[in-house]
Amino acid sequence: MENKKSLRLLITEECNLNCDYCCNKIKEVRDRFVYKRLSDIDFGAYSSVNITGGEPLLDVEMVETVKQICLSLDIPVYLYTNGTLVDRGFSFCGFSGTTVGVHTNGTMMMLCWNFPGIFTIKNIRFAVEDVHKNDFMRNIPDRFIKTWRRNDCYHTFDREEFIVLEQ
Repeated sequence: MENKKSLRLLITEECNLNCDYCCNKIKEVRDRFVYKRLSDIDFGAYSSVNITGGEPLLDVEMVETVKQICLSLDIPVYLYTNGTLVDRGFSFCGFSGTTVGVHTNGTMMMLCWNFPGIFTIKNIRFAVEDVHKNDFMRNIPDRFIKTWRRNDCYHTFDREEFIVLEQ
């Protein structure tokens, strides 16, 4: 069986936050970016698609478009977001998984306020930089938490392609 790579698709490089530890600020990560139009991407060539950014929810319409393409091809699709732009009108349905990068206690409180049942959402997890885990997540069950370190930005290079959507 062919060993397909997964696609890390940056909907946009723009973000509503300016985190000093963002993987996209690392030269070795940025050097892997390839810029393509949506129509030039062969989604069927990938084992899965990870929708990310910048902050992908700056363009919810494009997130939904990519999700529908993946679902029509029966390709697992995952959402990576900082969670600050999620509101009650957003649907996590259809994603194989969602990772919310938690940057402050405020992000977590806002998510819990907007989604009182957030811990019932299938396949959601919260990514917290290891140095902040105790500060931000002390009341969140461990099964919902993925801690990461800055050097984790490099761990998927051999299994992933990075494409930035040209607008």
